[in-house]
Amino acid sequence: MLENKSNIITGKHHREDRILRTLFIPKILEYVSENNGFVAGGAVRGVFTSDHVNDLDIFFKDAKDFNKDGQFDNGFETQEDGGHKILFYKTDVAWTHKPEFRHQKLPLHQMICAVFGSPEEVIKQFDFTMSMAAWIPQTGEFVMDEYFLKHCSQKRLVFNINAQYPICSMWRAVKFIKRGWKLPAIDCIKLALKINNLDFKNKGELKRQLMGIDTFFLRELTDALENDKEGAYDFGEAIEKISTLLDED
Repeated sequence: MLENKSNIITGKHHREDRILRTLFIPKILEYVSENNGFVAGGAVRGVFTSDHVNDLDIFFKDAKDFNKDGQFDNGFETQEDGGHKILFYKTDVAWTHKPEFRHQKLPLHQMICAVFGSPEEVIKQFDFTMSMAAWIPQTGEFVMDEYFLKHCSQKRLVFNINAQYPICSMWRAVKFIKRGWKLPAIDCIKLALKINNLDFKNKGELKRQLMGIDTFFLRELTDALENDKEGAYDFGEAIEKISTLLDED
């Protein structure tokens, strides 16, 4: 079996550290720092490439740190800076805060509950090397694939064969190509072979892969697949439902 031969490196980048801290709801940043949390993926790439950060994907080493002593059951509600509203909602993938501030726009805070592990373990599951980086607010350190910065500067999409959601990766590749990123032929082949290796014999795996695309985008379909996850189903009918949803959107 093919194996990625890249290494993980760590270091401090003070400018990027400062920027990420300004993107947080203060109370959530405090919670994440105190409970072994870290940010990984697109937000980290965004501060290095000077792109707009839409959301903060926040990970934890284990479920205990994710929701320590039930502190997170109903989200964090604050009334700072003259008052603001924070919307809170949960899915099987993430518990999300959507801050609505009067004078500034902060990104979504998505606290991931589908994946746990150390920064090194989590980023090794990401789909492209340009996303394989994490920031640890407690120490201010960055953990990244050795090719992360190089491939970001080249705007090059190099597929990680250990990625968990290759259909999502294909979706993301199209979006990034439109933004000027390049998908080399070998990585296109790697991605196709990874998708071909998926097993859709039960509804549970189909739902998991579709939720990997976007937590809410195909929620109507994934909710329909909730019952009888392991039972037989008509794959063609599922594809028709997806097509109908996409046409409507």
